[in-house]
Amino acid sequence: MQFRQSTSIFLLLLSIGFASTARASVLAFEPFDYSPGSFNGANGGFGFKTAWSTGPDLSIQPGNLSVAGYSSVGNEVHLLSNTTNGATRTLTSNIGAIGTDLWLSYMTEVESSGAYSSLAIGGLHFGILGNTTGGGPPSSTWGMDLQGGIGQVFSQVPVVYGQTVRLVAHVQFLPGPDRIDLYVNPTTITPPAVSDATKTDVDLISQPLSLVTLVANISDVLYDDVRFGTTYADVAPVPEPPGLALGIIACIALYQTRRRFV
Repeated sequence: MQFRQSTSIFLLLLSIGFASTARASVLAFEPFDYSPGSFNGANGGFGFKTAWSTGPDLSIQPGNLSVAGYSSVGNEVHLLSNTTNGATRTLTSNIGAIGTDLWLSYMTEVESSGAYSSLAIGGLHFGILGNTTGGGPPSSTWGMDLQGGIGQVFSQVPVVYGQTVRLVAHVQFLPGPDRIDLYVNPTTITPPAVSDATKTDVDLISQPLSLVTLVANISDVLYDDVRFGTTYADVAPVPEPPGLALGIIACIALYQTRRRFV
């Protein structure tokens, strides 16, 4: 009887532990897990309706980007661009409804100064911005704007060329203007308490949010690990809380100890 009770308690605690790690559904994920070479027509990952449409100046190269505490998988995209529309791909469905949240993230590394680059969803851009005409010179800090450099907001985090960053954006779809928060290299288990930049002057629901674009001007830019989800954990993978792992280990130890004495 004691053995059955201890077994039930152990299984219950274990299921609670695993349930606490469960994440909401990831809407889309692109690890760029393709063979090195041409990128045009690549159709991997999930959550997308179309394949990538690119010019000849994009290619897949071996390796992946990483920041402190996290390394991507698959390979990476090398964009040596002479256009501001480097690569486009459409999500399975349009995203955004009042009262919902969208989280997105990607990793990037810009190799040479003088470049600007971003990832865009619809007309909203996250990255190194051009000036208010949408061209150069590039911004010295990471920021957000709309197509053509409209409504620029900037973080205080400087752009360091040749260094990988992971950008995370949180969109809260509200009646009227939405709230978009930008985080640069977040490392916390839960969403950081303070964002690095906030934009509150655009109603994103009024425009289609399904087209994903990798954008750059004439320079070497690397992209990796594009994610869309409904929670921070979906798009900014970080190690699970160590306390959870310790709790599960403690449950196992308790279970084994009770077994020896029944």
